[in-house]
Amino acid sequence: MRLALALGVMIGAGACTSAAAQSMPAGASNQRMFKVGLTTDVIYDSNIAQGSNALARQLVIRPSDETVRPLLNATVVQPLGRQAFFLNMAAGYDFHRYNKQLDHINVDASGGARVPTGPCLTTLTGTYTAAQSDPYEVPGGSGKNLLTDTSEVLSVACQTSGGFGGQIAAQHGDTSNSNPTRLSSDHTVNGVSGSFGYSNAGLGTIGISGSESKQTFPSRMNAKGTLGDSYTSTSLGVVYSKTIGTKLSASVTAGGSQIKRESAPPGVPLTSRGLNYNAAVTYNVSHALQLQANVARAYKPSNSPGKLYDLTTSASLSGRYNLGSRISISAGGTFEKSVSNSDTTGSFILPTSFRQQSYNASVRYQPSPRASVSLSVQQEQKTANIHTFDFTNTEAKISLGLSY
Repeated sequence: MRLALALGVMIGAGACTSAAAQSMPAGASNQRMFKVGLTTDVIYDSNIAQGSNALARQLVIRPSDETVRPLLNATVVQPLGRQAFFLNMAAGYDFHRYNKQLDHINVDASGGARVPTGPCLTTLTGTYTAAQSDPYEVPGGSGKNLLTDTSEVLSVACQTSGGFGGQIAAQHGDTSNSNPTRLSSDHTVNGVSGSFGYSNAGLGTIGISGSESKQTFPSRMNAKGTLGDSYTSTSLGVVYSKTIGTKLSASVTAGGSQIKRESAPPGVPLTSRGLNYNAAVTYNVSHALQLQANVARAYKPSNSPGKLYDLTTSASLSGRYNLGSRISISAGGTFEKSVSNSDTTGSFILPTSFRQQSYNASVRYQPSPRASVSLSVQQEQKTANIHTFDFTNTEAKISLGLSY
């Protein structure tokens, strides 16, 4: 199903739906898999408030803090004949040394089933994530807020022996916040998407795709002065991917997208149009060294109070080097630029544009197949159009893991 998977990348690029969640755990096929493990992260942040000292005082947050995060991990694939059920989960809790109000559950889980029928594969996937949101996005108070996302995706992908294939998918998603000051950010997403293309060994994969989704914010004050706001996102684009030998693989997606709002203040257009794209390259320099690069531009629904959507442009470069079978070293950097609709609502004003760059390096040591220890360091710097939200943060993390 290489074609369907490649085209799935484009589905999420032009709209706010995503086909990525449809896949089974990495490396899994219809073979039974059962892995459980325990990971404990010890994290130091020099600026956990992610803002200026004035913003930290406003949120009653101590900027530097240490966090202990125990996580239970599970990866399960259970075949039943040609069908298979799967689960991929990491669930735990964040304990802060000083900012106890930021203590929260930390869950990232997905599961579902896939059923092959002739040349087609039907996949049903549900996802659930829950974690503390960025403290600076919680107006007037402690910064405490549990951000929860749930989604359900049903997809059907078909591939013919002649190389032609296609996919259709439908998705529903809900985002909610525990802090009452963020209720205007609660939203639902309903979307459909489809793709069709052709693939062979010499040409690679080429195809077209389209999608449409509607994002509804029931608690947001709209331009008419009543509760309830929404916008519709549509896209149409092309995708091409190719693997050259055993070392190089690349994929490019590009398409036109349109955001149409239900309402907007005077002088603000209801419709915004632009180009979305995603280009990724993986180069296996040798058995030990792998390099990856990615650039992307996409509209996404906003989780910040008073905003509808963010237009995000990003670029990243990373590398991984294996020193034998037990030690690996990774390093990389990311640049991101985000612009939001400027007519925010509410008395607490958040920045509508920012630039953020980060650099990271890590080393991982695996003394046995069941045990691992890693050390990572990350430096972040953000500049916003409201300087109260400018920040620099250094994060250092030690992770200890056991699996069975």
